Amino acid sequence: MSPDEAFDVRRNIELAFDQPLLPLSVNRQSVGLRDANGNGVTSPVILYDPITRVVSIAPPAGGPWLQPGLAYKVVLTVPSGEDDASGLRSVGRGTLDPKVRHEIGFQTCGGTRPCPATPLPTVARVRFCNDVMPIFVRHCSGGICHGSPVGDQKPAASLVLDTSIGVAKTAIGRVAQGANTGASSGRVQPAGHLFGVDMAIVQPYSPANSWLMYKLAIDEPHDDGVDAGAALRPRCYPTESPNAPVDPFGGGSPFQVKYTRMSASDRAALADYVFGNPMPYPSPDNTVGFDEIERIRAWIEQGAVVEECGAC
Repeated sequence: MSPDEAFDVRRNIELAFDQPLLPLSVNRQSVGLRDANGNGVTSPVILYDPITRVVSIAPPAGGPWLQPGLAYKVVLTVPSGEDDASGLRSVGRGTLDPKVRHEIGFQTCGGTRPCPATPLPTVARVRFCNDVMPIFVRHCSGGICHGSPVGDQKPAASLVLDTSIGVAKTAIGRVAQGANTGASSGRVQPAGHLFGVDMAIVQPYSPANSWLMYKLAIDEPHDDGVDAGAALRPRCYPTESPNAPVDPFGGGSPFQVKYTRMSASDRAALADYVFGNPMPYPSPDNTVGFDEIERIRAWIEQGAVVEECGAC
């Protein structure tokens, strides 16, 4: 954002990073929001998208948010040591430069700087049967992958993604085999100082702590019209035409993050921590599109509710 622009208080604040972040480190101690007097803004919600590597600072539900026409700053904390959780880290435990003061100042619109007249779109509700199950069936359930057992053929990693009950029983809240540190099937553990330890395949409300998102992230998505990118997250709307599909890696207004694709080297570095093949397999013949990944991410962020879809 340039000095001549003012932030629209109706939007989330977003910060894009060039490397995947350690989920534990994305918290209110690491990403602080303060007013001009240095006082912390009341309990902002800190979210992390592991696909676009964007940290969002959102208002608390029903709580106070930024006031119009005032100055604020985002303060990013550097950890003081290996065990310090109050500082941003990459998956590989790298940190921001400790010699630099990481602050981003801005002013909200209002007063002498009027806010844009364009109304903000609402976030669409993702429905499992309409938006998510078709993706699993199309990309994940064929051959020796994650279809229901047939005769002696068992689903890979005991993960069934072609029925509602299969997703509910084998993906939601179940430790991924590649993340499991137990003898057979461990319990899901809170995000820790090491990436991915006992991480759930799907952790409701937390794409950042869902192993599935990282299995998708280590394979580059193809362009597919990015319809869901426009439909599911307000930050992907251009200011003039809220119903038009847009490229979420291009940005749509001065108040939105300009996304960049993860580089091949960064995907390779992430793959060092995400064991096994990229999903879906085989790649590149079966890669998912950004539209599809957006639907899965939004479904998890909204609680990963699994409905009975009948004969999908």
